Amino acid sequence: MAAHEFGHMIGLGDEYIESKPAIPGTLPKEMGDQPTHYDVVKEGIDQAAADELLVQNSDSIMASGNTVKRGHYIAFVAALDAMTRPEMPANRPQQRVAWKVE
Repeated sequence: MAAHEFGHMIGLGDEYIESKPAIPGTLPKEMGDQPTHYDVVKEGIDQAAADELLVQNSDSIMASGNTVKRGHYIAFVAALDAMTRPEMPANRPQQRVAWKVE
């Protein structure tokens, strides 16, 4: 439960089915919908990692399980990317580092 809530703190949305949300104003989530973090994962990692996170009742940490999938690391990938950009004065040599989650 705490890991799931931490996922929200780093920008991940829910990945479980919720056709009739208990909280008014919340959008329903149906099987196969894209979670709120889908496009960020697709751009930052790849399509396959994003597709692993489609809304479903699964073992995913952002659904109803405890499994952390590749796409759940997107906040850390983005942070590492920003910190290692060649534009950062402390980074030498002046080459961009391409981080990849496998």
